[in-house]
Order: sequence, then structure tokens, then C-alpha cells
Amino acid sequence: MGETDGRSVDPARGADAMDEATLDAVHRVEVAVEWIERSFGALLDAHHHAGHGQGLLLEAAERLREAGHGELADLVERDAAPRDAAAGRWTYQIVDEFRAHLLEPCRRVEERVRDELAGGVRHRAEASQKRGTAEASSRTEVRLPAER
Repeated sequence: MGETDGRSVDPARGADAMDEATLDAVHRVEVAVEWIERSFGALLDAHHHAGHGQGLLLEAAERLREAGHGELADLVERDAAPRDAAAGRWTYQIVDEFRAHLLEPCRRVEERVRDELAGGVRHRAEASQKRGTAEASSRTEVRLPAER
């Protein structure tokens, strides 16, 4: 996206029209959902790490078998590599259930709160804080892709 593509949104514009309690409440919902998103990222990391580890176990079993240790290779393949992450579920199932049962509903709630109380604009509290900080640059707008 080029410098002139898209649209500019200034989260600080309109923050003055919000009372402090509402501005703070919207901010807290935004931050809470960011923490949920961070935990989802950590869960994705765990999903990929576990899958990679299980793949490495299968490679190790192959090497054990090639080295003449078939019984230990069988043990790795049977008792370590194919294990569930939770009872009856692999990590992809946990990721999908987290996304469906927690992340997406939280995102929808945050969007509704933001739409109804902050005109749909994110980070009004931070932009207002930046605008009130003497050492900070005065620019508070955010460049977003053009709406389709």
C-alpha cells in the first residue's frame, strides 16, 4: 500500500466528546480482547511446536529403527509421537474450539462496544493520551486500507 493509498482515521478526533468513564471502559474492552488475541497466538505457537515435536519424534523413531533399535522405535511411534494434546483431542481441535468459543465472540463484543460507543474507531484512549503528552508528536491518525 502506497503512502497515499487508503484512508486516514484519527482516533483522537471524537475522544473529547466521550466522557472519561466511557472512554476508559471502551479502552479496557479493547485491551482485554488484545490479551485474548495474544493468548490465541501463544496457543497457535504451541500447536505448531507440538506438531513439529511430534514430527521430530517420528524421524527419531526412523533413525532408531535404522540403527537396529526396532523395539525402541516402536515405543516412540506408539507411546510418544501420536499422543493427544488433551484427552481425545489434538492441538488443531483446541485451536479451533478456542477460536470459535472465545476469540470470535470476544472480537464481536469488542466491535459492538466500539461501534456503539466510539464510532467504530479503535484506540481513542491511547490517541487522546498521546495528544495530551507534551513530548509526543502531534500526529495521531492511523492509515488504513480503503474501504471496499
